[in-house]
Amino acid sequence: MADVTIDASVGAGLKAIVLRSVVETDKDTIYVFYPDSTTNIFYRKSTDGGATWGSTVTVYAGNTVECVDIHADWWTPGDLGTKVYIAWMARTGGTSTREYRSLDTDGDTLGTAVSWHGAGGVNVANGWHDRSLTIWKSRANRLHIHAMQDDGAGDQIHAVSTDGGATWDSTLTPVATSTAARKCIGLPGNESSFNDVWLIHMDSSAVLKISVYDFGANSWVDTTIASLTTSDPVSFQFAAVTRHSDNHVILVAWSETGSSTADLRVWDITLPATITEKTAVQTNLDATIETDLFIDQATDDLYVMHLLTSGTAVRYNKSTDGGATWGANTAMADTEDNHLWVRTCPSSHPDGGRFIAVWNNADLLDLITNKTNSIETEGWTPPGGTPLTGASAQRGKFQVLADWSGDVDFLDANEDITADVRSMHIEHVRDYQTDYIEAKSLSLVMNNEDHKYSPPKGTITGLAAV
Repeated sequence: MADVTIDASVGAGLKAIVLRSVVETDKDTIYVFYPDSTTNIFYRKSTDGGATWGSTVTVYAGNTVECVDIHADWWTPGDLGTKVYIAWMARTGGTSTREYRSLDTDGDTLGTAVSWHGAGGVNVANGWHDRSLTIWKSRANRLHIHAMQDDGAGDQIHAVSTDGGATWDSTLTPVATSTAARKCIGLPGNESSFNDVWLIHMDSSAVLKISVYDFGANSWVDTTIASLTTSDPVSFQFAAVTRHSDNHVILVAWSETGSSTADLRVWDITLPATITEKTAVQTNLDATIETDLFIDQATDDLYVMHLLTSGTAVRYNKSTDGGATWGANTAMADTEDNHLWVRTCPSSHPDGGRFIAVWNNADLLDLITNKTNSIETEGWTPPGGTPLTGASAQRGKFQVLADWSGDVDFLDANEDITADVRSMHIEHVRDYQTDYIEAKSLSLVMNNEDHKYSPPKGTITGLAAV
């Protein structure tokens, strides 16, 4: 099967607007979110691994879309949810729309569009086109949105929702930049506190940084990752994804774009204090633009997408050893043409997935993919969680009850603790030599920010006796 057109009328501006675009819930079910050439955000869905695509579903229609990003529940370690979160900013003249909406992939139900930022606090006269907006979910179950604008020192916004996106507080402190802001990517992070999150970003001086947001202090601490050669104001020249086996973030970035000496560099980030540069994917390549990263969470294999030779070639390289070595430069697109933007799904799903890319052709104005050149990935068990492979219908459908009062009816206050469960692990051991079978053990990681599960401060009757 040759290259497949997903949509034939998307325009040629995706490279300046769309951060993350592709979501998969298994090897066959793929969603692509994107704006068209006018004022709409759509998604299309494939149920056969990208061979064919359904009709467009409208997420937003209104002002001219200037930046959009998505995040899926299962991209956050320990999260077993089924929702995709979409955030965007659109503008016509001095009228700016900053909204959020969710899609529940268990039934494909779109939530209501909600404003995540009110009037004021941002220069709407200066366009957010060619700038950056990112949405992500912390391990404490909070949604974050951070937006950056190329306006001198930059107009920045940081908004947080603690109720699944129903309401937003956009008064939180954003990252400070001393020069014009470029692109940014939000990530759950690997701090000891699940409340804290990371933002990787670059400014016009080509300094690539990681900033840690302390939720309790409402403040950021910046660490420089690298000083690159140039910073492209339009293309996304870096990508970052969380590896679930150890919560490390893998970061890839072009040292420069449109140059014959560009290197595609790689870092393994344990914490801002522990950043290890790995082997470059490519070195001294000509006229490079765009990159993206897919992690096969079942094997930790890395797949790095990139465009070469002024966008004519859509290629990738694979590493099976965490970036120490890289395989051959491999074509994803059958046709080499004027391609300006490429994206892949950041992370495979616990029910299995597919390394597949979508790209934008600037001449045909098409959104294109290729199933034949894609790679299926196996299901995997989230660390500390329940195995989900082959159990799509059960994702997020568990219920956990605790009999604090000891009356065995599980009906008293606080005995349904499902909403506070962050992850779970069930173990049942059998000794085949003696045929002895141990009792099953259940381990839970709980959301305990208010300390109600922590004796002696616990607020649940009977907890101290457990």
